[in-house]
Parts: sequence; C-alpha cells; structure tokens
Amino acid sequence: MSAWAAAGGGVPGDGAPPARRLGMKVTKKTFRLATERNRAKRLLRESFRLLLPQLAAEPWDLVLVPRRGILDVKEPDVRGELSWACGKLGLKARHGGT
Repeated sequence: MSAWAAAGGGVPGDGAPPARRLGMKVTKKTFRLATERNRAKRLLRESFRLLLPQLAAEPWDLVLVPRRGILDVKEPDVRGELSWACGKLGLKARHGGT
C-alpha cells in the first residue's frame, strides 16, 4: 500500500470546518473485478475508522493506493499496516503524560 498525506483538509471557501479526510485510488488495472475493488475499499475504510481515534486531531488529507495483496489479508493486518504508514507520515497523535 502506498500512502500520501497533506496538511489542510477541506475546500477553501466552502464554509465547512477543516477535517481529517481519506481518499483511495482503487483502479481496474490493479483490481479487475468490481467485487475486488469494493472489498479493498471496505477493508481500507474500516481500518481507517478503527484507527481514527489514534490519529492527530489537526486537519489533514490522506490518500491510499492499495496493492493487489490486500485481498489476501484480514482487516487487523490492514489496520496494522495503515497504522505504520500513518506513523511514518506523522499523522499519529502524540500523547504526552495524559
């Protein structure tokens, strides 16, 4: 899985507060069948949902590009890799003494 992050989040001038957003690029080239693409997106969304409380509160955008191997693993493995990627990108919350 490849991951990119950018500070910000939200569209300027839309009136909505900045947010933490997830984007996915799940292509037909990588996943030929629609059911495969849907499964990859479901795995990423659920992993992101469960990981969200551990991530930094400031607004950012995260874009994920899954590889074909994601179809062969279970959600906890995907969550672990996503957690590692978020840590490398500096999106994990820094907990002090609290």
